Amino acid sequence: MNAMRNECLNALSNLSKTIDAGRRFPRNVFLGPWSDFLFFDSDWLFDARFVEQVKSLLDIEGGTCACLANLDQITDGDQDRHLLFIDGSTTQNAYRLLLKGETSGSGWIHDMDRFACVSDVSQWCIYCERASEIAVIGFQTDISVERYMLVVAQLKAARIAEAAWHDLFYGFSAQALSAQWRSELLQEYAQAQSGNRSPA
Repeated sequence: MNAMRNECLNALSNLSKTIDAGRRFPRNVFLGPWSDFLFFDSDWLFDARFVEQVKSLLDIEGGTCACLANLDQITDGDQDRHLLFIDGSTTQNAYRLLLKGETSGSGWIHDMDRFACVSDVSQWCIYCERASEIAVIGFQTDISVERYMLVVAQLKAARIAEAAWHDLFYGFSAQALSAQWRSELLQEYAQAQSGNRSPA
């Protein structure tokens, strides 16, 4: 149990090392050597089946615990309500209860905030903005992304050019974002894809 707790705390610690909390889309929110960004509909994070997809990601990388967090609500004194640690024993029903909340309107399903999910191993990281209805999964530059593609396919994720220019989901449609915003997003993540992170 102590080992599990330490690994979950490592996952929590990796959030601040991986995501720049001061940035939002269309800027690149990832810190460090991340690439192979694939974008998908943010609604997938708020389906109970997302737990199984995270467990699959953990299995592939050899991780033990992932931390899913509401980035806009975490405070030093009140973290527990805004965090979910996912390991091999986490059930869809446990996440479903968190999404629903204890009282009407209190669950995560109602939060239009920013969320992120990363593991103790940190080969991958997911970032989501519900207001823009866009989520992205990034991978460390020194790992084989092909091992993860079956899970990526379950999320219906695609690389930035395909997602942006083919309107694969509502968040990338002309009704949801301006041409300038789309262009900025493409520029930020195309630069990161080639290993050239734009300056702060």
